[in-house]
Amino acid sequence: MKDVKLNINGYKPCLGMMLDKETLKEYSFKKLGFIGKLLMNYNKKEKIYWVKNPLIICLDKFGLSPLEGSSAEIYGTSGYLFYSNNHLSKVFFQIIGNEKYSKSLARYFATIVTENFGDPSLEGNEIKQWDLNDSIVTCETTAFSNSNF
Repeated sequence: MKDVKLNINGYKPCLGMMLDKETLKEYSFKKLGFIGKLLMNYNKKEKIYWVKNPLIICLDKFGLSPLEGSSAEIYGTSGYLFYSNNHLSKVFFQIIGNEKYSKSLARYFATIVTENFGDPSLEGNEIKQWDLNDSIVTCETTAFSNSNF
């Protein structure tokens, strides 16, 4: 597996790792509640943990920190961990609320991923996707001032 060197609040998730609720709690992750799940597209058998306004570092270059930006810039930043059969199956983070900042970071993220892993296998106006053997990296922007990574 190619390593995207993801770090969320100091926690370094790796696909396939076992669910450890106590460790997640140490890094400010909480189990996503009923209302939050209503807003997500997920498999009903998945357990989802999330963190609000986290420090996110990816590929040692891409960084997103609530401490570095104003609250207007980072409004709605969240990180999500999806577990299937108690194993990490998907990691997702998003920025909502500031279209300019969100799209700027999405372009930067896409540039860094391309530098590290080559051209995307799927590319459209609002989405880029890289297939990395046993994992997929996606960068998506939407019309709702939202970017997802």
